[in-house]
Amino acid sequence: MARVKSKARKQVGGLGAKSLKVPAFKRPASGIKKEASTPGRHGPANRRTNVAAAVRKYRRRPGVLALKEIRQYQRNGKDATRLLIPKAPFWRLSREILGEMGEQLRWSVQGILALQEAAEAYLVGLMEDAQLCAIHAKRVTMFVKDMQLARRLRGDRYDYISDKH
Repeated sequence: MARVKSKARKQVGGLGAKSLKVPAFKRPASGIKKEASTPGRHGPANRRTNVAAAVRKYRRRPGVLALKEIRQYQRNGKDATRLLIPKAPFWRLSREILGEMGEQLRWSVQGILALQEAAEAYLVGLMEDAQLCAIHAKRVTMFVKDMQLARRLRGDRYDYISDKH
């Protein structure tokens, strides 16, 4: 029979059964809440008066929340009306840019929504390409140089201002 490696187990503590005992301030009160506990090893300044205050808030590992957001956006990706950029700031920016062109143009709501969908599709595609460039460089983090390389490989027009440093 082949040897099978066993998984490493998390060590509870070096004291055996003593370390598994729940401290008095974490035990649920039997009907009556204690107003104050006796001073522990941290001194009288750090008394725990509330059982809920003794329980530490759960902390997620780095990257878990980002993966949760990615799954959420991928689930909502099938809904075509869901946009990533808020509508009002995008509309203000687009009207400002159009105002700088010199002419007073009027846009319909559907026209600005189409512009926003096209802008988001372009940005998502560009970031996908930049992420592939980062992975090719054996990195997880996407840098500015990955974005510049992706734009250059795509053949996007306009200048590469930050490339000339």
